[in-house]
Amino acid sequence: MAQTLSRRTKILYGSGDIGFSLTSTLIGAYLAIFLTDVVGLSPGLAALSILIGKSWDWINDPIIGHISDRTRTRWGRRRPFLLFGPLPFALAFILLWWRPPFEAPAALVAYYAAAYVIFDTAATFVYMPYFAMTPELTSDYDERTSVTTYRMAFSILGSLISFTVPLLIVGRFVPENAPKALMMGALSPSSQRCRCSWSSSARESVRNTWRSSNRTYASR
Repeated sequence: MAQTLSRRTKILYGSGDIGFSLTSTLIGAYLAIFLTDVVGLSPGLAALSILIGKSWDWINDPIIGHISDRTRTRWGRRRPFLLFGPLPFALAFILLWWRPPFEAPAALVAYYAAAYVIFDTAATFVYMPYFAMTPELTSDYDERTSVTTYRMAFSILGSLISFTVPLLIVGRFVPENAPKALMMGALSPSSQRCRCSWSSSARESVRNTWRSSNRTYASR
């Protein structure tokens, strides 16, 4: 029999997408502006840094997906990544918004390209197992659709936050506001660990429900 998920489980799981949406939207909306207006890179060099980072994404996705699928622990395949991955994810995101103390354009390009690669790797180790949990929560098509609806609602919320709150923190993207940009980078993913823990709790809640149902069925 297909598993029907509670609203609590859907909310716990769906809320995990706020952090992913928030950080990805921040990068898409403000990173290039930060690199040109705060760091001082030319548009071409800023684009090169981002291109290198984004090019790594299509390489690491299948590698990390393979690792996650073949992970075997007492917590399951996905939960270890959701429990222990958010901290490096947050630290790597902060690196993207730090203005290093050197001026050479080549060194800055190398730094931000490396920071992007590190961030993308850390993020993939969290969001790849997270997204892979959707079909593992239930085998029912309608329930999967409902779970995804909850997740996308939280994703939209994260995007709306990332378009408004950062500007309240930074104000204007100018060199003098580099510390504020770093603060924005530090605050944005700070609650991601909590949300990923909630998402892993959703998986545990489903398991407990299954076990309870199986024990009830077996006792009949």
